[in-house]
Amino acid sequence: MRNKRKVVILALLVFITVFMLQSDDKELFMGENFGNALVKPNVIILMDSSGSMNTIVFYPKIGLDGIEGNADDGYDSYINYEGTMEGFDSGDIGYWSTDSTRWYARWISGTNAYEDNSWTGVYNKDGEDRLLCGSTGQANLEVGDWIINRNGTAVAQIKTKTDCTPVASECGAWLELENRVGTFPLGSSGDDNCLEIRSGAECRPVLLYGTLDHDHPVRYDHNYLKWIYLHATPAQREAVTHFSTYGTFDVTDFSVDIPSPCVTPGHDRILTRFTRIQVIREVACKIAEEALEIVQLGLFRFDQSFGGYLQEGLVDASEVASGLVDYKNKVYTIEGDAMTPLAEALADVWYYYRPGNNPAYWPVNMDTATTPVSNIDYYCQNNYAIILTDGESTMDEFSGDTRFDDSVFKAYNPKRNEPWNDWSDGWGDPDNNDVTEGMPTDYDPANSIYCPNWTCWKREISDGNDLHGTDYLDDVAYFMANSDLFPEESLPLGESKTVYPLYTD
Repeated sequence: MRNKRKVVILALLVFITVFMLQSDDKELFMGENFGNALVKPNVIILMDSSGSMNTIVFYPKIGLDGIEGNADDGYDSYINYEGTMEGFDSGDIGYWSTDSTRWYARWISGTNAYEDNSWTGVYNKDGEDRLLCGSTGQANLEVGDWIINRNGTAVAQIKTKTDCTPVASECGAWLELENRVGTFPLGSSGDDNCLEIRSGAECRPVLLYGTLDHDHPVRYDHNYLKWIYLHATPAQREAVTHFSTYGTFDVTDFSVDIPSPCVTPGHDRILTRFTRIQVIREVACKIAEEALEIVQLGLFRFDQSFGGYLQEGLVDASEVASGLVDYKNKVYTIEGDAMTPLAEALADVWYYYRPGNNPAYWPVNMDTATTPVSNIDYYCQNNYAIILTDGESTMDEFSGDTRFDDSVFKAYNPKRNEPWNDWSDGWGDPDNNDVTEGMPTDYDPANSIYCPNWTCWKREISDGNDLHGTDYLDDVAYFMANSDLFPEESLPLGESKTVYPLYTD
């Protein structure tokens, strides 16, 4: 068998809001049999380590039944939901973050969601389901209303209300409770143990997940919060509350303490699936566990604002005593702290598969290219890249770092229109759009089948900052799948395949 020769075959799997990788995907990774020898394919997993991966998993757009157009359809990120939301302000960054799982409530009046404007003390208790509130509560609370602790530790509904006389701050009304979660400690109206109330509005409490992940708080999109409080049905809000405890929107599933696929000796990890990065860790560990015997694995993450970072080089983990353990532990250390240079990171995966001279990504002048040292063992190997991501590109123009200098990705533009003759004419696949600074012009986000509703990149945000996102990811993928790894030598290429990315919620 000839050594170190083969075109890269690329598969892109884009993160979606599923809770685990359900199917057995080993058939994706095809090895080559030569007599009694199996040439294992190389599989590099590129994990999205951007800050947006700390975003909570959204209630599914297609509802729990999985059928679009039914009554239980949920959150659609393409819709700008109407109404105003008070109390989840994070400036102009578009999301609110929290580092504690607790009950949050908004008081709804028409299409507006307000914070509380009054509170009442819990001055006495007769068991946990009978509270004595103050005069403010007597005046403003009614049977059927929800009450919530100011510190978010308890919530309940008022079953009966009995006035207490004489009226005083310590003697307002006895409240009999039902549907209580948590307990209401005694406290005056000036501390965190008092009850939040608002006159003339409906209280909608929801338990929101907020546990820190590698010291990063959980993100909630402002539009998603508007959907939860102003547009979701009571059943959907119940499902969101259930999700915050059990990591599933199925309110019949009370599974807890499920071992994670990322469990290793000394690390009894529990399945976590609340945020995007938690989900992709579970998926990456599951892929490694199931494909251990049939592939060689490598691991990349984003290198902050520029390209990709090699977390773990290609290794046959089945032949190394601690191979799978080391791989899973490195998966688990990846955190959401970077931008989203998707195309640049994929180009770094390409460089790992096919290094050249210096500068090395893909020499513009192939006449001066030297024979590189590659991480590919045989020309007949299949080579894959799997991207686990939430999709939207930032800092991704091949312009911010010198390591891309003199590469085809920086020296030439991605191809936009046919016909073309060779890679120096442009790299990638023809998108049939003109381009301005990495973003197609004449782009209709509502009707385009190509990256609809800006799902491939982020550009201007509300405070005027340009995030430099592009739609170059599929161009790099096309280039990789249609390029000879070693064009300076005459060797068989084998079959080249490409699976393009699918962007979804």
